[in-house]
Amino acid sequence: MKKDTLKKGSKSTEKSAGKKLQVQERDDEKRKGQLKKDCLTKIADESKNDEVKRQENIQKKKEVELLCKCFRLTVR
Repeated sequence: MKKDTLKKGSKSTEKSAGKKLQVQERDDEKRKGQLKKDCLTKIADESKNDEVKRQENIQKKKEVELLCKCFRLTVR
């Protein structure tokens, strides 16, 4: 009778350990997925910022060119 109880106890311990391992693996996968998503978001934000900076530089150049043209006209 004692042997049966030990077997049942060890099986439930194995099940419990297996379940904990599955939960840990699932959590690890979620964490990896979140890290990947965060990384992609960061890359997208950086490229968006680069594009915004590029557009601002183009706008500044246009403004400077326009000011130069106006200055030349007023000097003449």
